[in-house]
Amino acid sequence: MAVLKLRQGIAAAALLVLLYWDIWFVAAAFFLWLAVRELRSDGSHGDGGFYLPYFLGVIALAGACLWPPLSNWRFESKMASVATRLADGRRAPVHCNTAVDMIFSPVQLNPGYTHFETGEISFQKHACSDMRRYLRAPQEADLGALNALNLITHEAMHVRGERRESVTECQAVQRNFRAAVLLGVPEPIARRNAADIYLKLYPLRSGSEYFSVDCAPGKALDEHLSDSTWVVMAEDQAAGR
Repeated sequence: MAVLKLRQGIAAAALLVLLYWDIWFVAAAFFLWLAVRELRSDGSHGDGGFYLPYFLGVIALAGACLWPPLSNWRFESKMASVATRLADGRRAPVHCNTAVDMIFSPVQLNPGYTHFETGEISFQKHACSDMRRYLRAPQEADLGALNALNLITHEAMHVRGERRESVTECQAVQRNFRAAVLLGVPEPIARRNAADIYLKLYPLRSGSEYFSVDCAPGKALDEHLSDSTWVVMAEDQAAGR
């Protein structure tokens, strides 16, 4: 019985490792092994020897399995670059939590959080999905997608040094236009997105630790940034846009 429990424990640990390192890498390694085996095939085992269509097929499957993790790495790298620039150059690596990460996450209900000791920003899976959706069609951004844009800005403000949530959120509100532009969103759309966050999303924070009545143009938390959301809103209003 003790041996059985030990084996079960080892199997469970192995499963967690596979989930953590992403099953895509395991699948890619399997298909690459099949490709290498095919290269070594000489027909001595009655398998007909090397077969090019099969070899190309398993190579294509290995590439298909590698694409999701590589795409995720590119996405995280892009988010980290933007977050670092928003944080005034302080290093801000970004990580999209896997299913296993979410199990051990200290704040599972938060879509994102910052590790103050390291500066790393962690996004829950749904937050990363919302950000990808935002980047695909920023002109069609709903509140979920807008919240993802605000989230990267908010967490970058934590990396920058602010810990009070109401102040952090107001700093993010003022920099969301800048964040959208850094993410590659066309300026007219970035202006609209930033304004929508302030006018539609920010009021929903009322009554929480993320809201302050002083977060408004000319009030105590106004940083008077040259590219503030409030500045571009005023410019758009003056231009009749």
